[in-house]
Amino acid sequence: RFPAQDQKALSEFESTSQLARIGDVQGATKVLEGLEKRFPDMFVIALRRASLQLLMGDPKIALEITRKLISKHPSEPNVLCAAASAEAVAGDKAKALQIALRAVKIYPRLAEAHQALVEAYVANKKFSEASAAIKSALGQAPNAGLFLAQAVVLNAQGKRPEAIGILKEAANNPILLSDQAALFETFRKIEAFEEALQLVAAME
Repeated sequence: RFPAQDQKALSEFESTSQLARIGDVQGATKVLEGLEKRFPDMFVIALRRASLQLLMGDPKIALEITRKLISKHPSEPNVLCAAASAEAVAGDKAKALQIALRAVKIYPRLAEAHQALVEAYVANKKFSEASAAIKSALGQAPNAGLFLAQAVVLNAQGKRPEAIGILKEAANNPILLSDQAALFETFRKIEAFEEALQLVAAME
């Protein structure tokens, strides 16, 4: 936690969530880098920066950050989820699945743990398991990320029209659309760039 007297630092940290939601990932990253210099022992700062590096398409940096974090905080739920995601994208895919399964086992009602598990299954081309994990998780711990993960799985299975349909449904859902960073990251993951541009145009 931030020192109680340092409300400015806390406000800066909280502002990074808002910056990410509106798509200003680079701005959020700059704020976090400044906070890390002032509070080097606060792992939540590094953890959020790792998540943003994944959003920016720079998973190697995220992998470096999360490997250091998991060695120091092996049972921290958010560290487990971030580490699994980074491994799935840029590291050891089998290790990603191992970490994600551990996260779900320890924290069965944590939506982010289920989301990390889905990502790990997809990375390991276990699409049936990924679909089953989504179905199970949406009944236990629904969130926007899990809903959007359906598009990633469908696209990986060659069901692109259905995947695009999921994203269009999300774009018309005020709750899901509130997390624009996650929505546009999903467009990027399935390389639906034209559809993303159409959504941006519709939002202007």
